[in-house]
Amino acid sequence: MVAYEEMDHQRMGLSRKLQQLRITSLGTYLEKVSILATLPIAFLCVIIIRAIEPIILIRVGFLLSDRIGHFSANTELYLLEKAAGINKPKSRYIDIFFVTKLVCNRYLLKKWSEHLIIVPGFLLRGIYKINSFLPGGDAFVVKGNDLTTNNDRDIYNLYASTEPIIQFDTEERALGGLLMEELGIPQGAKFITLTVRDSSYLETVMPNKDWSYHNYRDSDIDNFILASESLADLGFFVVRVGVKVRKELNTKHPRIIDYACNGKRTEFLDLYLAAKCEFCISTGNGFDALPCIFRRPVLFVNHITLGKLPTYVNGLAITKHHYSIKLKRRLSLEEINNHNAMGFNGHTNYNDLEIELQENSPEEIRDVCLEMVEILEGSCVISKEDRFLQEKFWRIFLGSELRSCKPEDKPMHGKILSRIGRSYLREEGFLD
Repeated sequence: MVAYEEMDHQRMGLSRKLQQLRITSLGTYLEKVSILATLPIAFLCVIIIRAIEPIILIRVGFLLSDRIGHFSANTELYLLEKAAGINKPKSRYIDIFFVTKLVCNRYLLKKWSEHLIIVPGFLLRGIYKINSFLPGGDAFVVKGNDLTTNNDRDIYNLYASTEPIIQFDTEERALGGLLMEELGIPQGAKFITLTVRDSSYLETVMPNKDWSYHNYRDSDIDNFILASESLADLGFFVVRVGVKVRKELNTKHPRIIDYACNGKRTEFLDLYLAAKCEFCISTGNGFDALPCIFRRPVLFVNHITLGKLPTYVNGLAITKHHYSIKLKRRLSLEEINNHNAMGFNGHTNYNDLEIELQENSPEEIRDVCLEMVEILEGSCVISKEDRFLQEKFWRIFLGSELRSCKPEDKPMHGKILSRIGRSYLREEGFLD
């Protein structure tokens, strides 16, 4: 009987995936038809844009709206760099944007529209494609990953020296307060957001692509129960966030709210929670870009790859452990670099390197969460040994980056604003 039920479940899942694929295929077909239909007008627009370039440069670009991390960070950093005179044309210019086919958060699109010229893409896509195809077209387009100097990396530490671009008005603040009360968070209560990556979101919203190469970034939500309950015992509310998640947060603590699963999630509230939390606990996924753009501290747990730590964030970090299958032990920081496993320049195939990634234990996660609370409350005592270990870590880390980068590569890090968890650094052999 169980076997038949499992088969029915698999059939239903396959049916849903096939239906999603049909919808995706139809959407792709309609998009191609709309682009073809507008090509004559788009071509005329390209001629006009190029003709007036000596007077004013018009660039057409797209925002990476299908992933909340890029939609948040890339767009914020584009506006910050523009205001700082970084990564922008020397002549007078206007940038006009469209969004990618999937918009992960419509309310965030609304807020960005207050600061950017964003128009429907049915005409702009044609202009963008023609400019990209014709010689010299790069000057007239802004690609999603080229909005900023280096993608979603704040290498100029602009977050630390500026106010958030997005602000909430009186009506939005009232709505946010009301929705938080309905969620179970009293007015004035301190809360922490928790985001733990699994593969559900990409598999659900973009099923036509194999995303398994990201799976090494996944974490088990069960390992965060001890930390969540410890923080809740201190009086914090802990709000687990997420659009699509694989498992519920299995706890009955009254101050822990599984917002990702309780049916009360809204796109507006995602933004508001990120903007108002004491800090965010993240495994290094897209949601943590939201508290970053609102200048909230972030604690990174199970972060991977090690070389891509968001060092520009006011926060704390520990990463997954690198276990050598061949040596049958965890690798030191130097050994990780010598195995080309730092991951400064892209995704790393740890199987090929014979490295097994081990998640942080529930106790490690609890300890670094409590350390984060101490830091933010000003009660953290930093010993001489801890200061020495921090300095040693960053000396090895930054030296590894310099050795791994080619001369033409863009830097991954600016001024280091983050700290590494003290228990993580004290692990025997890690900095030997």
